[in-house]
Amino acid sequence: MDALRIHIEHIWRHKWVVATIAALAVLGALYTSFGAGMAYTGKSVLTIDSQARLPEQDVALARGYADTLNYLPYQERLRAAAGIPEDVTVNAGTAASGPMVIVEATSGDSAVAEASAAGMAEAFRDDFNANWRAGRDRAIEDLEVERNEDLTALGSLPPEGPETALRTASANGIQDRISQLQADTTGQLQVLQSSAGVVGTAPSPARNLVLALFGGLVLGSVAALALAGLENRLTNRDEIREQLGVDTLVEIPPGGSASANQLREQRFKQLANVVGLADLPRPATIAVTAPRETEGTAQVAEAIAEYRAVQGERTLLVRADLRGSGTDGEPAGVGDFLRSTRSISVEEILQAGPSSHMRVMGPGVREIDSYSLFTRSRVAGLIALGRRAADLTVVETPPIVDAAEPQVVCAAVDRIVLVIDKTTAHSADAKEACRLLAQADATLLGAIIIDPHTNPDMPKTSRLSFLVTIKAFIKDKVSGVFSHFGKSRNESGSDHDNSVVEKQILRRTAVPPEPAPVDVVDGLHLSSEVLSDALTPSSNGHHRP
Repeated sequence: MDALRIHIEHIWRHKWVVATIAALAVLGALYTSFGAGMAYTGKSVLTIDSQARLPEQDVALARGYADTLNYLPYQERLRAAAGIPEDVTVNAGTAASGPMVIVEATSGDSAVAEASAAGMAEAFRDDFNANWRAGRDRAIEDLEVERNEDLTALGSLPPEGPETALRTASANGIQDRISQLQADTTGQLQVLQSSAGVVGTAPSPARNLVLALFGGLVLGSVAALALAGLENRLTNRDEIREQLGVDTLVEIPPGGSASANQLREQRFKQLANVVGLADLPRPATIAVTAPRETEGTAQVAEAIAEYRAVQGERTLLVRADLRGSGTDGEPAGVGDFLRSTRSISVEEILQAGPSSHMRVMGPGVREIDSYSLFTRSRVAGLIALGRRAADLTVVETPPIVDAAEPQVVCAAVDRIVLVIDKTTAHSADAKEACRLLAQADATLLGAIIIDPHTNPDMPKTSRLSFLVTIKAFIKDKVSGVFSHFGKSRNESGSDHDNSVVEKQILRRTAVPPEPAPVDVVDGLHLSSEVLSDALTPSSNGHHRP
C-alpha cells in the first residue's frame, strides 16, 4: 500500500506531464474524429477447396492464409501487383467457423474500397494457387522420372518373369499417383464472392475521446513514473526512512491559497512544538541545514525561532550563510563576529525579530570564501553568545553538500534539522549530507520535507506574525527615541538614566587586548576568541557557558 501511495505521489508531482500527454491524445482524437470523414469498407470472400481433409483442418489452414496476407512485406508485393492505392488499408480475417478467408479494404471512397477488396483477393488467390501448382508439378516430375526408369527397364526384360511383373506394377502405381495429383485441387483458394458489399462508417467522437483520454492518462502516468525514477528525488517520509534511515518530523506543503497558507502555518507550528518538546539541554542550540541550496532552509529556521518566541521562549535566529559578495551596508552580523577585527556591541550585532522574544543575527559582511572564519574556537564563541542571549538558538547554515562550513557549525550545536526540498532534493545528495553529518559527529533531530513555494502576493508570515512584526518595529523605534534622549542627558553630565537595551543580560562590552578571566566575561564586548577561551568544553566536546 505504501508503494502504491508513493507511485501516486510521483504521478501527482508530475501531473503536468500526465496532463500534457492526455491533452495531446485528446487533440489527436478530435482531429481524427472530425477530420477523417466517412470510411468505407469493401469485402471479398475466398474459400479453400477441400476434398480430402476434415473441416477442422481447413479452419486452421484458413487462419494461416489470413496471417500470410496480413504479413506486411508480402502484402506490399500483392498491392503492387494488383495496383491497390497506398491510402487503402487492407486486412484479412476468417469466418467464425468454416474454411473462408475474408479480405477487407478500407478507403474514403466506396468504389475504391470495393475494387481494392476484390483485386487483393484475386491477387492473393492467383499468387497462392500458382505456388501451389508449382509444388504439385515438381512432385509430378519426380514421379515421372521414376516411372520412366521402370519403363526403360521393362524394355530390356523378357515378357514373362518375376522382375518384369514387379517393374510393370511399379510403373502402373506411379502413373496412378500422377493421375491423382493432377486431379486433386485440395488446398487451393477460390473466390467465393468477389464483392460482398461495402459498409460505410463514421467515426464516433465520444468513443474516440474517451479512449484517447484513458490512453493518454495511462501513457502519461507511465511517463511520470519513468521521469520520477530518473530524477531519484525524495518526496515523502517513507522514502526518507527507507533511503536515509531518518524520521520525518513534519511535512510542509506549499502556500498559495488561504487554506494552503493556513495549513502551512499549522505545520510550522507543529514543527516548533516538536523542537520545544524535544529532549534538549537548556539553553539549546539547533542547526538547520539542507543538502543543496533551497529557500526552505531559511523558511524552516525562521519558523522555528518565530513560533517558539510566540510561546514566550527567548529565541535567537543566526543566519550563518556568509557566501556572496561583501556588502558594507548590511548591519553587523555573524561575519563581523567571526572576524573579531573590531569591538562589536551586542546591541549592534543582534537585531529585533518579529516578536519581542526573538532576536536575529544577520550574516553581516559576506565573503566569497568564508571557510577561514569557521574555526572550531570561533564557532564555539558564536554558540556561546547564542546560549547567553536566548533559551533557543537556531542557526541557519549553508547547504552542507555545497559548503564545508556547516560541518563545523553542526558539530558545535545540540541537534540538527535536515531540510529536504521535495521539489529539488535528490537521494544521492541527501545521503551525502547524512554522511557529512556523521563525520562531524552531529546528532540529527530529524528531517523536514518542504515545498518552499509560496504565493508572492501573500505575506511571508501569518497575519499574527505580521501584526507582531509591526508592533515590534514600532516598539523598537520608540525605544530608540528614548535611548537617544537618554544619551543626550548622559552627555550633559547626568549618569542617572540608562537605555533599556543597556539593562539586558547581554550588555555592551569591549574586546580587551588580553584574554579576560572567566568571572568578568559578562562585562566585556563579545568576540569569538574571548568567549572560546573563557568557556570550558563539556563532556561531548561542546563549549558550555
